[in-house]
Amino acid sequence: MAVTEEYLRLCARIDGALGGAQEPGPAGALGLATEAVEWCRERLPAGHPELAKALIRQAEAAFHAGTVVDAEGRATWWFAVCMEEALEVRRSVFGAVSEPVSAAWGILASYHVRKGEWAAAAAPLREQIRVLEALRGPGHRDVAVVVRQLADMHRQLGEHDEAATHYRRCLAIWEHHPLHQDAVLSWFGWGLLCEIRGDLVEAREAFGRTAAIVRAHRGEADLGLALPFVQMGRIAMRQGELDDGVRLYRDALSVQRVFLGEEHPQIGSTWAELSLATAVGRPAEALDASRGALRADGRWLASDAAARLDANGVRERLSTLLGHADHHLALVLGPALDGRPGAGPLEEAAAVAAWRRRLPGLLLDHHWPDGSPEHDELVGHRRLILARQATQRQHGATVTNADQGQTHKPGEAWIGNGMLMRELRQELARTEAALRNRRVPESRAYALPEPEPEPEPEPEPERGASPPPPSPSLEPDASSPSPSPSPSPSPEPEPGASLSSSPEPGVPRPRQPDAPGSTVPSFPQPDALRRNLSPRECFVEVLRLGGAQGRYAALVVEPSGRRIAAVGLGPAPAVEAAALEARIALEGIGRATAFRDARPPGGPPGGSPDAVRALSRLVMDPLRPYLDGGRHVFMVLDGPLLHIPLGALPADPGPGPGQGSVPGPGRGQDPWLARLSISYLTGMDDLARGPHPADGQRPGTGPDVVVAAPDFDLVAGESRGSGELFGELAGTAAEGRSIAERLPGAVLLTGDRALKARMREIRSPRILHMATHGYAFVDRYEPTVDALAEAVRQRGHPFHASRFDRLRSDPDMASGMALAGANTWLRHDDPGVEAETGLLTAADVAGLDLTGTDLVVLSACDTGVGAVGATGGHASLRAAFLRAGARTVVASLWKVPDDETRRLMLRFYAYLLAGRGKAKALHLAQLDAYRAGAAPLSWGAFVCYGDPGPLRPAGPG
Repeated sequence: MAVTEEYLRLCARIDGALGGAQEPGPAGALGLATEAVEWCRERLPAGHPELAKALIRQAEAAFHAGTVVDAEGRATWWFAVCMEEALEVRRSVFGAVSEPVSAAWGILASYHVRKGEWAAAAAPLREQIRVLEALRGPGHRDVAVVVRQLADMHRQLGEHDEAATHYRRCLAIWEHHPLHQDAVLSWFGWGLLCEIRGDLVEAREAFGRTAAIVRAHRGEADLGLALPFVQMGRIAMRQGELDDGVRLYRDALSVQRVFLGEEHPQIGSTWAELSLATAVGRPAEALDASRGALRADGRWLASDAAARLDANGVRERLSTLLGHADHHLALVLGPALDGRPGAGPLEEAAAVAAWRRRLPGLLLDHHWPDGSPEHDELVGHRRLILARQATQRQHGATVTNADQGQTHKPGEAWIGNGMLMRELRQELARTEAALRNRRVPESRAYALPEPEPEPEPEPEPERGASPPPPSPSLEPDASSPSPSPSPSPSPEPEPGASLSSSPEPGVPRPRQPDAPGSTVPSFPQPDALRRNLSPRECFVEVLRLGGAQGRYAALVVEPSGRRIAAVGLGPAPAVEAAALEARIALEGIGRATAFRDARPPGGPPGGSPDAVRALSRLVMDPLRPYLDGGRHVFMVLDGPLLHIPLGALPADPGPGPGQGSVPGPGRGQDPWLARLSISYLTGMDDLARGPHPADGQRPGTGPDVVVAAPDFDLVAGESRGSGELFGELAGTAAEGRSIAERLPGAVLLTGDRALKARMREIRSPRILHMATHGYAFVDRYEPTVDALAEAVRQRGHPFHASRFDRLRSDPDMASGMALAGANTWLRHDDPGVEAETGLLTAADVAGLDLTGTDLVVLSACDTGVGAVGATGGHASLRAAFLRAGARTVVASLWKVPDDETRRLMLRFYAYLLAGRGKAKALHLAQLDAYRAGAAPLSWGAFVCYGDPGPLRPAGPG
């Protein structure tokens, strides 16, 4: 019986789905493939060849779906079960020694190899070799191909003797077929094995044979030459033959440029490997090669290649690019940090450090400039998708469960299903495809300027012709009058003496644009930063370089922009251990929120003032000589230092920056905020790019919004809960009312009006103030959190802990703020449709419209705390609000006390509305609390991120 037209159409749908050309995609193809197998079983005679083909299609679909089944009491891949049956069918039809059976063994082996299951691939490979030997003879080149695959498998498993036996066998066959393409792979694999075993001479000879075969088979230049050249260069370096090694690496680069182009990521990787190989013996060559790697990375980023990466590709590429940047910074800064002469160009180091900070955004935003129509369109689509996906996860189901008709409690209405998610994915794909077809701005992502080409001789002017006009230059003309120096700011009044407006450090002046007619640098340079610093301001960027045993360093632009200095801060393990202990001492042991405990596992039971002083000596004291004369410091931090308010650290007595430090309690133990005001930036870009991105936008047009004292136990029916994780905050109600009264026309959302749905309706407020509970799952001490989960279970809410556990495990819910109905949702009751989950998470913030928003104040616990090593940069609420468009965010770094926070916030707004800059207003409010004798716990947690200047005038609303 022959197959029908109906069956052929079904097979075409399966093939299209497996190829990704049509719905339902590879995962949905499994159902179609199973249908095809059943069709063959029902309509075709037993053992029909078409059944084997259908089973192989089913195996391919099962491979993509990653499905595991229970076969005879053991879990196994479904693709293996399908292939075993397909082999039985083919054996019965064609015989055990036949071409179709050989092909089936090869397919089964390839599935295991693609899964990384090298050991499981060995048996089918041996069976395929046995069949091919019987069909073609033991010396046939098809046998050599499979023997090489078996050798590669043993090499991957570390079974070197077995691998060597199989490599020797296949190489002996290739002596009779020297120009076969697989001979290249065999010699290359043999070279890798020899290198692993330490036989460098044999390895180099094998790689040389690889290159010779490529030349003979494909010509003098071929991409296949690059890899053996790299391997031979690596071996030459290990043998101490530096000249030969450098030559081989450069030969590889020449081949890669021809066949891959300057934008391919492999170019940067080869440059980086050359830099690593020459770092010890030839530092100058290493630095030059590192520059080549960064330029190649920049060209790749300036192309549209990043737009084609999936999430895993973004993470892998980001790790590679950060590694290249860290290596370059280590080369430049190494001598200075080790106290040796010969520090590299610090101007260059500062530019690379700024590029390093921007890498996550460059990869995730596809390099479109902020404010461009392309950027706004893409970000708008991404915010929509993030918000909907986050809501789906928060409502407690997966697409699979929804498609299977799982029911939910009231208030958990499933707002998305498989069809909606496909629609959203298609929408995003269309948007990104449109963006890729538009022109990518040139040179947007270069970390370093390209080397200057050799100047060409200018032609002699014709007699009588006018001389050509001078070329525009970025350098000032020595014959022109020098610009007048910036006027010194007026002397700063005594903090707390007056609330009137006056010029002050930390308030940005109008930014100076680049010279007319010049090309705006794609990345900010230190000269641009200097132009935007007043004589009493300085800039410090703290960098964590290296892996677990790395070290911390700082780049400092001194007051008046005199110079850039490199300062070593010590080994990373020591700095980070001190940071954790200092945070415990500042916050107080036992004050961890319900959702966080910063105590390191195995650490001491509590911090002490000595721990705070120790961190100050490690981080701030080395910077002291370079801050002399400054009154305001712009800080960019890295690693766990992101969670330390440096202004709260004690400054040892003695001369220091800011002559005439403010007197206060314990003169010898004054905190650094008594000597300097400190604000925080996300990178050098915030100051060096010229006008702030928000300066080109109109101010927020919506009314100011104050959210305070939500009803955490809001329910849609009659019953109310009590004693939940989020307790009542009496101070937030008074705080919200007082602040709303000071902001004309402000919208106050409290009690049952502080709903998540109302937050989604916010449109471009100038000020958004939120006073409620905050939480963050970061640096948590697991035994403490586990004990809390157990306590939750014992409160009589059996499902409560399951949602608490979801907060811990879901990255999109790992940090957030509690709104109306938060407790209700956590205990699986119904808070009402508009309350949704009652939690405003970092993922939800991506969906808010904060275009033109000048200030966001997160008056809650842990709103500045987040995952340090996230792909997209620092993953916290404060980072989410900055990315959503807020110009400045004030956030907290630990659990803040209710009443003291209310007093601090009211004082902050008094200074702010009197005309002080946002950072300075916070600084003065904290200084008032310190001078009144309050402990750092009461005032030290809050820090200011972003633009420190005064509020912009309210826009038309």
